[in-house]
Amino acid sequence: MAPVQVKAVNLLQALFLIILFDELFAEQDQKLRINVLKPEFKSDPEGLLLHRDQANNFRESHGRRRRDLWEECYDEGCSKEEVEEVVSGHALHQYYYGWRCMKLYGSDWTYSGNPSTLQCSNILRDVKVCVNSRTGVGRSQSRNCYFGSAKNVYAVYMENGCNDGKMGNWKLTFNDPSNSVRYVYNVGCRDKENFATVRGATMYSATLVGGGGGDGYISNYKLGWFGYDSKNCGHPGVPANGNLIGNNFYETSQVTYTCRYGYTRVGNERRTCQWHGWDGSLPVCKRLCDPGTYSSRGYEPCTPCRIGTYQPNKRSRSCISCPGGKSTDTTGKRFLSDCHHKCSKAVCNLQAWSQWSDSDSSFENQCASQIRKRFYKKTWQEILDPSGCDSVNKVCPPDQSERRQRVVYCDPLPEPEYGYYLPKNCTITKQACKSVSSSVCMFFCGKGFDRQGTDADFRRVCKADGRWTTSSAKCKDTMAPEITCPENVEVGNERGKSYARVNLPNANATDNSGKTPSIRISTPNIEAMQIFQISETATTVYYSATDDAGLTSNCSFTVKVKDTEKPQVLECPKEHLVYTSERPKRVVFPEPKFQDNYDTAPVITASHKPGALFYWKKYTLTFSARDKAGNTATCSYPLQVGPLTCPLYDPPANGIRSCNIKVNEAKQEYVCVVQCNENYDFDEKPEWSSYACMNGAWNGYKFPIYQQLPEGRPWKDCAVKSSPTGVAKNVKVYAGSCLSGNEETQKKIKEQFLEFINQDPLLSSMFSCLGNNNVDCQLANVKVSKIIDYCLFPSRGLDENAYVIDIKMKVLDLNPDSSSLEKQKLKDIETKMLANKQIVDDAIKRATSMVMKVQVDSVDVEDEDVKGACALGKVVVVKSGSGSELDRSVCVDCSAGTYYSKDAEACVQCKNGTYQDTEGQVYCKVCPGGTSTIGRGAKSLQDCKGICEGGRYSTTGLETCVACSVGKYQPNNHSTSCLPCPAGTSTFDIGTTSIEDCKKLCTAGQFSKHGGLGACLPCPRGTYQPNAKEKSCIKCPSGMTTVGDGSTSKDQCKSSCRMDFENSIDHWTKTGTAFNNQPTYGDNPRFRNRESAQQQGNWWIGGAENRPSPSHPAGQIQGDGPTGTLTSPTFQITGKSLSFLIGGGCDVTKVRVELLIDGLVVKRETGRCFESMERRCWDVSEYQGKVAQVRLVDQSTGSWGHINFDDLRGDSCI
Repeated sequence: MAPVQVKAVNLLQALFLIILFDELFAEQDQKLRINVLKPEFKSDPEGLLLHRDQANNFRESHGRRRRDLWEECYDEGCSKEEVEEVVSGHALHQYYYGWRCMKLYGSDWTYSGNPSTLQCSNILRDVKVCVNSRTGVGRSQSRNCYFGSAKNVYAVYMENGCNDGKMGNWKLTFNDPSNSVRYVYNVGCRDKENFATVRGATMYSATLVGGGGGDGYISNYKLGWFGYDSKNCGHPGVPANGNLIGNNFYETSQVTYTCRYGYTRVGNERRTCQWHGWDGSLPVCKRLCDPGTYSSRGYEPCTPCRIGTYQPNKRSRSCISCPGGKSTDTTGKRFLSDCHHKCSKAVCNLQAWSQWSDSDSSFENQCASQIRKRFYKKTWQEILDPSGCDSVNKVCPPDQSERRQRVVYCDPLPEPEYGYYLPKNCTITKQACKSVSSSVCMFFCGKGFDRQGTDADFRRVCKADGRWTTSSAKCKDTMAPEITCPENVEVGNERGKSYARVNLPNANATDNSGKTPSIRISTPNIEAMQIFQISETATTVYYSATDDAGLTSNCSFTVKVKDTEKPQVLECPKEHLVYTSERPKRVVFPEPKFQDNYDTAPVITASHKPGALFYWKKYTLTFSARDKAGNTATCSYPLQVGPLTCPLYDPPANGIRSCNIKVNEAKQEYVCVVQCNENYDFDEKPEWSSYACMNGAWNGYKFPIYQQLPEGRPWKDCAVKSSPTGVAKNVKVYAGSCLSGNEETQKKIKEQFLEFINQDPLLSSMFSCLGNNNVDCQLANVKVSKIIDYCLFPSRGLDENAYVIDIKMKVLDLNPDSSSLEKQKLKDIETKMLANKQIVDDAIKRATSMVMKVQVDSVDVEDEDVKGACALGKVVVVKSGSGSELDRSVCVDCSAGTYYSKDAEACVQCKNGTYQDTEGQVYCKVCPGGTSTIGRGAKSLQDCKGICEGGRYSTTGLETCVACSVGKYQPNNHSTSCLPCPAGTSTFDIGTTSIEDCKKLCTAGQFSKHGGLGACLPCPRGTYQPNAKEKSCIKCPSGMTTVGDGSTSKDQCKSSCRMDFENSIDHWTKTGTAFNNQPTYGDNPRFRNRESAQQQGNWWIGGAENRPSPSHPAGQIQGDGPTGTLTSPTFQITGKSLSFLIGGGCDVTKVRVELLIDGLVVKRETGRCFESMERRCWDVSEYQGKVAQVRLVDQSTGSWGHINFDDLRGDSCI
């Protein structure tokens, strides 16, 4: 069907109204009453197709639009759908279905108006025509149609036939104050109709007003209306959980819906009763979502909040997520407090392997295989964790599978250099060709290496033929070694030296290659064993480590030598005696001499000034020498001023010294008497009554004898004296043969004698009866010795050889009383001992006869008097006078400098190296290590003097020590002199310790750093020395050198050949671009924080540098990219050697210096991949007389692709 070109709405309206009302109206202006009858309804029994014959009926109707419709539907008819193309909705039902109803059931029938049912109704039987005129309405004329007060007017219609094909202006007005009219049909031609609704009229009416046009009037029109009873729509219904407001259910009335608390309305709030029933649909009351639930609209159906969310409010469209990763234990939670850390912990149980099964899949090489699997069965264990779930395991390991090949294996791959294969067993065990994917071993490089090759090279596959895929993969080293320097070194100087030979600790370096990198000291002029001078600042030492790839790393540490040696004493007087009768006397005394190993002028201070006035007295002069490091040496010696020619010794401790001057002609001599203070005494009776200084030496005097005494103080010290606290008795027993024993025999006699004494019942009872709680009875000492003296007296009745057994019996009071009571107690003991004298003697004789195997009568016992006894640390001194020895006995403490010897039963002076600063002691204290005492009897720690070490001496071997002079040595400590060097040798320094320090003198043409002694070296080329015993050589004048080593005269200096780039490279020939910016000014690498170039002068060849003038910024580089050559002018070789400085790259195939002879390369050299240049030397003796050139070659663009060069020298040239 072709598209309708006219307005479809007007066309169908006209068609419907003409057919519907053509025969229902009678006369013009007829007024009708409403006569409403209940309508009937009939269904449409046929399909909704407008057939051609039906269209023909339209053709017979008037009007062009009807004809147009007929033409549209003539051939095939018009379907409902085709009509809907121009007409839709209610209009379609009105016009199309209305026509259908009229054709089926008559002119009173039309569409029922209910869009839900396609029914026909005879409602049009009550249409009232109020105007039906074919004569028309003229200009400004009107026709009225009054409806009275009808409230249920269904439709008002007006028809204009338009038979003349023209349309004048007309107007149809409608008065409907109650707004109850349902439809108004306004029909006219060419869409010229004009319709308006007028509100507020007192009557319901419709008025047609003519407007003219064409023939000036409207003809062939109808105007009418029809109505029906008010419709009762019935009860609209009440939704569940809802309420209905309103009880009028007639047409035009409205009802309102509400819902109970907790529910909400979904749908219409209001509904209106219309002619066809209630409009809209019944709303529904939906329950609001409770707290803990939600829905997209806030009402049912509601969903509980998911685990991990909560909702405290009603009518929520969503839930709130728990904060901070928390969760809830169940759904439907209402509060934030319901959120907690709920963790699910995975429990993984590894299941058993499945059975081996053949795999349908295969390798590309058709390798057969089998596979088996096992998996982890995961169960969840819910746990609560208030601190979070980060540490809770949630994942099981991946499933495991194993494949095995039935036939094909590839041998283990060889370990790649600097790399490895994964899996690790690729290089350990044979690899099977598996079915799903071939055995793949991936090639990787170790740390610091880059893989070189393609992806196929990295992926090694075991093929079906048992061979691996080929690979050219390799690893390139990109990581420099790791180097660790030792800790900073701080040492003291060598003795007598201003330096220290330091054996530098090694640096440690490792490389990612696993090989040990080469480590060297990169600081110029420093070797592994290096002499470092004393300095306040440390010397920085650099180590560098270079691996096989030429990669280098550096580290540093410091070495500092501190002056730890005090100045040496060259001369220190032993003493200085000034014999004079002047008082006071101005004395100029000798001063010691000092020498320091480092400080040339140590600060010397003295306790006294030379030339000062001194009174008669003994002084101690102390001199101190302090060097810059604070080390101090001292020299102390005594100064004695006065008429005394002997050393004036101090009085005894705890005593006094009284001296008188005895004038004998011109001589004045001292006579001194010493005595102890009250309550003090000597530990033995003095041998001399006085002491006299005679002829410069002390003499002891005891009438009538003078005896010269040994050097040293002639008198002892005094110590505290006290009363005895016990008694003692000595018994001597003589028996035996003087020829029958030795020391071992004497020891055996003693042991057996003591055994018999202890077993003798009489002696035991005697000592036990003496012993009680307060008294200790003992055999204090038993000595056995050979008494040769008594063998000379046969009158004793002894054999011509005999022994003496010396027995000392002692009884000590352990709790002594006051002096008077104690004295009586001791007297009682003495009485008892005397009363038992014979008992004791007999027992001793019996014991002696048993031991010596002699007759009892041959044993001679000699008793001594009973005297006092003292506690340990004290000795008994029996004073002269009357009374028994016990009455005259006193106890005296052993004085300081001595100790009590139990064996000697006397105070004994402390030995060398020990001292005792307290009285009454039984031992001496040992001096600290490295110290000793001058002789015996030292009284304090200060008497412990430092022992002179090797290379030093003193008269005592102790401080103050004097260094051995040049030409002497001393290897031992504690020496009192030095040894002279062998003839023809000498030492360089003082204080030497070995004969090895005695060196031969260097001759002319030689030198030695050690003052021209020993280890003599020939003067190197370019120097000479005409003298012997020199520590250096003299350089030849500028521009000259010597032909060889060991030159002895300046006349041996010849003109030298040298090229050092200080005057540019204008005469050198360049190719390429490597040397375009040369020569380089200054130590440019140092400004890049690299090693020093160690160039000679200011200008040198630096292949990587870019500083061609001082004005260029320091540290600039041109890099390793440029290549080229630099060739020197020609020169003739007349000497034996050429030397030069070289550094930079270390690949001699790409970076080097060459020696050209007649254009041919005869020698070449390269650097060490280090910026610092080092001197290298070529032996060119075989090329003497030849014309030569030196050529620098740079063919490298990679790392270390440059050369450093400077200071080309020849020993002579033309």
